[in-house]
Amino acid sequence: MASNQSSPRYCILCVDDDVSGLEARAALLKEEGYCVTAVSRPMKALVLAYERDLFPRSASDAAEADRNLKLCFDDNAPQIDLFTSHRSVK
Repeated sequence: MASNQSSPRYCILCVDDDVSGLEARAALLKEEGYCVTAVSRPMKALVLAYERDLFPRSASDAAEADRNLKLCFDDNAPQIDLFTSHRSVK
């Protein structure tokens, strides 16, 4: 039985082109309570590692963009009529 399944101690990225060995190692590590991502292709491992770091860093930027969009397109947002507030150039 797992020693600490409810809260993983570490996240481990396993990369191996031997799929059966990879699956066995991943299963053993999961039984020990680790969070495991197992992939058999190195490029996929690089993408996963990059995304794992990228998404948490961009979460605050995404939240700020969401707030700004709501401010701009809210029913009470200030409206500017760009077409009638300027004179035509002759």
